[in-house]
Amino acid sequence: MRGVSCFSKIPFEVMDSLNEKPVISKCSRVVAAADGKVRPVVVSLNSRETLISLLRKARELKTTTAYSKVFLEPDRTLEQRVERKRTLKTLSELRRSHPEGRYVIRGGVIQCV
Repeated sequence: MRGVSCFSKIPFEVMDSLNEKPVISKCSRVVAAADGKVRPVVVSLNSRETLISLLRKARELKTTTAYSKVFLEPDRTLEQRVERKRTLKTLSELRRSHPEGRYVIRGGVIQCV
């Protein structure tokens, strides 16, 4: 394995499926263990360029059978998380009230495409 010893091979397998070979500096689970619950994994990388490359390729995971339910997201501050949650709630309400429109979030702003 590359970099730090991780509790699981999953982060490495996901990144290998994206044809990336990053050096992982830290790997940990978030939230206490609960029966049958899937918990998020926080992975820290040594290189910002690798992070950007992985985030760009994250969409490819949806097409794989093994990792179609795996999501990669960047770090966000508390304020960013609150704002994103508010934007997602607005997007959901907008889609419900106007089902004929196609709405997406780009750059933190809701757009009709």
